[in-house]
Amino acid sequence: PRAYRPLIHIDDLVKVYGLILEMPNPPAVLNVSAQNYSIGDLAHEIKDTLSELVPDLELVDKKAHDPRSYFVDNRLMTGLFGEWDYVTIPQAVNELIEHFPITDRATWSDSNWINVDVYRKRIGL
Repeated sequence: PRAYRPLIHIDDLVKVYGLILEMPNPPAVLNVSAQNYSIGDLAHEIKDTLSELVPDLELVDKKAHDPRSYFVDNRLMTGLFGEWDYVTIPQAVNELIEHFPITDRATWSDSNWINVDVYRKRIGL
């Protein structure tokens, strides 16, 4: 089974929060997401965005056993606030590149920056 993650850029999230604060009767619960991405599709989109800067970048499937999958239904959010042009994955990646050195590739594989590795260390796996 494919694992999904709902993603939204912080700028879009702040916009949603602002719209909620303006509502006289906001919903008690609201799924907030620009889009649901499979982890594989997300990895490919990031790789494609980085392809010019890092032409030899390869995706590595670590076969991590992570059964979590979060696919959210954001129809209520869209119904309340309509559609807009969310920040895309390539836009977000390029924003990160502007603020973090892409040339320091040694840190990319540092386990301190890989969530699953950090949690494995914390629980003693």
